[in-house]
Amino acid sequence: MTSEKSSFHWLVHRSRGGGELGEGVAASVVDMASSLRGRARVWFKRETCEVKSSIVDSEGRSSLGAAKPMWPGPHGWMVGLVALVGVIVRVAVMMGPLGRPDSDEAVAGLMARHLDFGQLFNGGFPAYFAGQHYGGTLELVPVSVSIGAFGSSVAALRAPTLMLGVLNAVLIWRIARRIMPEARARIAGLLAWIWPAASVWFGGREMLFYVPTVTLGLVAMLLALRIWAIEGRARRAWIEWAGFGLAIGIGWWSSPNIVYFVVPAVALIVVGSRQRWWIVLPRWTMAGVALVAAIVGALPWLATNLGSGLVSLHDSDGFPPTGTYLTRLGWFFTDGLPAELGFRSMGTLQWIGGIAGILVAVIALGAVGLAIRAAWRDRDSSYPVAPPDVVGLVCFPFLLAVVPFAMAQANLRYLFFIAPFLCLVVARLAVTRNRAISLLVIALLVTGVGLARLYAVSETPGTVFKVGAVDDLSGAISVLDSEHIDAVYADYWIAYRLAFESSERIRAVPSAGTHRSSHYLAAVEASDEVAWVVPVGDAQLTALTGALDSLGVSWRTIDAGGFVVVIPDRPVTPHEVPNDARAPAGSEMAPPPGHTY
Repeated sequence: MTSEKSSFHWLVHRSRGGGELGEGVAASVVDMASSLRGRARVWFKRETCEVKSSIVDSEGRSSLGAAKPMWPGPHGWMVGLVALVGVIVRVAVMMGPLGRPDSDEAVAGLMARHLDFGQLFNGGFPAYFAGQHYGGTLELVPVSVSIGAFGSSVAALRAPTLMLGVLNAVLIWRIARRIMPEARARIAGLLAWIWPAASVWFGGREMLFYVPTVTLGLVAMLLALRIWAIEGRARRAWIEWAGFGLAIGIGWWSSPNIVYFVVPAVALIVVGSRQRWWIVLPRWTMAGVALVAAIVGALPWLATNLGSGLVSLHDSDGFPPTGTYLTRLGWFFTDGLPAELGFRSMGTLQWIGGIAGILVAVIALGAVGLAIRAAWRDRDSSYPVAPPDVVGLVCFPFLLAVVPFAMAQANLRYLFFIAPFLCLVVARLAVTRNRAISLLVIALLVTGVGLARLYAVSETPGTVFKVGAVDDLSGAISVLDSEHIDAVYADYWIAYRLAFESSERIRAVPSAGTHRSSHYLAAVEASDEVAWVVPVGDAQLTALTGALDSLGVSWRTIDAGGFVVVIPDRPVTPHEVPNDARAPAGSEMAPPPGHTY
């Protein structure tokens, strides 16, 4: 800068010899240079209260005026208020009818109760969700610690996944501040805490592998951004590459759904900056570090699948396919995405608000499209040419459509992984304070309406979309305790909840559905007195009592709230009764006609 200044002083000195005209010309040149230097300083200031006014203003319009003030982002009180509202919403959901656990959550709790820390590295740690070869159990240790510290309750069961929800919101903010101004990045993190409704609800349920997969995917994306920023400098990103590979490897063990995050992360690394549009392969040493780390992270998955014909990739082959690839792709845009945004109801997937809801959804989809366009239009070379939020959102439907049963998700569990990309993209619209506040208010309203609609769907008498699958089981547990019965057959959605909610005083196994515990099955089959628990008023009760009569077995029934406890005078196994006596009518666990277990 000193030599540059001296050269201009020399120019002024020489020009003064040319008279008044020369002096004026030189002064003009000096003023122009000073102006250019000032504009350069503005250009390279990122995420400050100034914008690059020589190119675009905060709205993206061309401007040649002086630097204009830019919204610095939400104040601390605003962040705290939104965070508090998010906490209140999640606690209200967990404590109310929408927080009823289901048997899948109960299985996670039972696995945690039986985790032996002394045998973690001696074959005592289950690699997958019980009864299957997919769904990694990374979160099992913190769940076990939580239950051990706070007791066998739903709150203790869900505490770790709620903490991961907080971490995911922070990770989204950290990712966002590397691809957009700080003000919008904060909005992205706040959006992730309060929206979408499906994510707020499902993300608070302890499913062992859904939320951790999102966490690992976000870690991989953040490390990819660090690699992108570091590559080309003197320092090599050894730690970042190792962490990147490890996150992907553990994520693959947790769930193949990690691929939704791997694709934009890899695209970010290989495409590079806006100053070059060609693919740049990473140094082989760095790629090698990432590969080794990924193998280490995926060791539980590799140990299960090498030599077993990749059983983890075929364990879900029994799920019925839903349409063709193109059908599933179209379903994403007509049903899936509007539902995840909050304009179709969870469970039924019906439009909320009818025609008005459809119009609002169209407007919302248009806003998402504008946000994507704005991301591509941004010419700031300090941001990546392949924004991971945009790449992830654009690629998501094409990856989702590969899953044969993608359309069978009344609880939107397979769409859970798109939520971070939606929050990041939508936050790009928060270019002013008023827009940001509007986005947060609208997000809260949409979440509130979506949760209210889910409540209405779930609590309607006779619904097949009840949260938790069945109602409160405390009445059935009281009856079984009073009768001193500790062995039960019941539908899958009843059985494991009975076991968890009774703190395993009752051993219950499915009369229909997947068996998650061979120990439970052996204990029930060895019991001298085994009861059946069936929903009150269901056709299963008539079928079961009729089957017992046909077998010449005496029985008695006891009302237990919304259930009936059937007590035969001898143990009767599901193999002895017909299919319609094993599961409630309409249960997704009911055996198909002609099928026997």
